[in-house]
This record gives sequence, C-alpha cells and structure tokens, in this order.
Amino acid sequence: MAKGMVTAPVLLAWETGKDLGEIPLLTIDIFKNSRNAELSELQLAEFQAEIERKRLIDHLVKLGATPSEAADAVNAWQLGKTEGLTKLRSLRDRLKEASTDATTASSPSPEDIAKRRAHIVDQLAGLDDAKLRATFAALGVAPSDDFYNCLCRSARYGAMGTAQFYHPDTIGDYNPTYTCSQPGQPCVVSGFGCMRNPLPSNRQIWAACMRDNPVGAAKGADGKLDAKTGETIDALIERKLRERR
Repeated sequence: MAKGMVTAPVLLAWETGKDLGEIPLLTIDIFKNSRNAELSELQLAEFQAEIERKRLIDHLVKLGATPSEAADAVNAWQLGKTEGLTKLRSLRDRLKEASTDATTASSPSPEDIAKRRAHIVDQLAGLDDAKLRATFAALGVAPSDDFYNCLCRSARYGAMGTAQFYHPDTIGDYNPTYTCSQPGQPCVVSGFGCMRNPLPSNRQIWAACMRDNPVGAAKGADGKLDAKTGETIDALIERKLRERR
C-alpha cells in the first residue's frame, strides 16, 4: 500500500444507487500492516472511519431503523467480512419494503383526491390576478391564454358586441388617462370604450374553464384544444402538491 493512501473506495451494492450511494470503505487493517504508514495517517484513517460510521447509522435511522440495529449492521459491515455486508444489505431491504408498504397505505382515495381538487378550485377562484400568477409560477403550472380568456369571457362583464379577453398589461401606448392604456384589472371589455374588470370569483366558471382548457392539451385538426388530452389545472396542482410530500 502506498504511503499516504487512506481509503479504498468501493461501491456498496444498493440496487437503486441512490439510497446510500458510494461509501468509502476504510481499510484500516490493511493500513496498519503497511510499513510506510505513519501514526498521524493511521489516526486520520480511524477518524474518517468514525465519521463514515456515524453518517451511515444516521442515514439508516432516518430510513426507519432503530439506533441499535443500525449500529449493529454498520459495525458488522466495517469489519469488512462478507456476513457484515450481508447484514447491512438485509437491513436496507427490510427498510425499503417497509417504506414501500407505507407509501401504498398512505395513497389517497379517489374521493380524497376529488375533495382536494375542489378545494384547489375554491382557493384559486378567490385570488386576484397578481396572486394567481405568483401561485402558478411557484407551482410550475403554465395555463394557456385560452384558459385566462375563458375566465374573462365567462364572467360576461360586457354587452353583446363587445370583445372580452384577458390582458392585465398596457394595451397600445401607455397613457395614464385611459383605463386600458395602463396596467390594471385583467379582464378587458372593449367595444364601446374600454373597461377593466377583476377575474371572476364564481367557482363554476373556474371549474368549467379548467375542464375545457387542460394544461399540455394537444390541438385537433381544427386548431382547437382537445380537452380529452392534457391535465386540468386542479388535477395538475393536486398531483404536484401530493408529490412534494
């Protein structure tokens, strides 16, 4: 063994390759037998071995092992014997199975998902435009322009013959004298002058526009969104929130 060499990296055979990752197996026994080893180097090797031992024990405890069984398994592994590695793998497998069972048991029912989606619709319908856009940005949700326009048209702010659409920013050149020539409420009614209105708060409007304008929907031959493709906003948000847990 070359002087100054402290560790011999090995890959512990975790099938996922992610739960514990690559662990340096400190070969202290080999190190002690090296004629070139200095006391300071040996002390460093033993210190690093203890850090590795504590790190691995803490990780196993976080996965659900008791401190004593985690310590027993890690101690057996650090002895460098085959049965030690077998013991550590056995504990790992048991923890993984328990984690899978817990995940399956905690999966929400369709009824629970429906309730959460309804709650999401209610919460979104109560937000103003700035808070709504901030919420979508934080969740990584990007509704289509058609969705926003649907909200404004469905609110029926304008009379027959007017154009109703979503546009919170300045229309044309900025002019503080005119309502639509400066940023403001997002639902624009244009035709007999120009007016701005807030997003509707009626949950039925929101539910219908979400249903008809799913995120990621494909367009048909007529250029219109195919509502049977993509994912509705409430379903997308519910899924993203559930996956964060």
